[in-house]
Amino acid sequence: MSEKEPFGQYLVDDEGKSLYMLETDTQATGSTEAVSVCSGECVEEWPLLTTTGEPEAGDGVDASMLGTIARDDGTMQVTYSGWPLYYYHDDQTSGGTGGQDVHDDWGGWYLLAPSGEPIEGARLSVDRQSTSTPVCFAFISGSTWMVIVLSSISFFSASSIRSQMS
Repeated sequence: MSEKEPFGQYLVDDEGKSLYMLETDTQATGSTEAVSVCSGECVEEWPLLTTTGEPEAGDGVDASMLGTIARDDGTMQVTYSGWPLYYYHDDQTSGGTGGQDVHDDWGGWYLLAPSGEPIEGARLSVDRQSTSTPVCFAFISGSTWMVIVLSSISFFSASSIRSQMS
């Protein structure tokens, strides 16, 4: 489990990578089995959390809420509170939350609270990195050389911009 504002506590794997649920999946409840609708290109964008044995609960995670579903290819996907769990391909390091509140062709994606509830409506404003290294651009306009020197520049991740636009 991890914690970050504005999300509060949310599920992560044993390496600290964020885990997400897809709102168009079927959540296991009572006699209804969990069903993942994510396959093909979706799994490339949103890799599955899989296991070869019983999933293990980390600190702050309710072990009774962990489970698995068998996918068509025999892979065992981990579930929490009945929701199949996924990673977001742009979250390359622990603490990344670029998949939070993303809406794409497959539906809405959300972090999960330890209670098993999706964390809806919370997102970071924009993930960005800045540098104070001057950047210089030069070009010709007609017969005049134009030189632009920027003393700082910000880089925004495509996933954070995409999630802000949806």
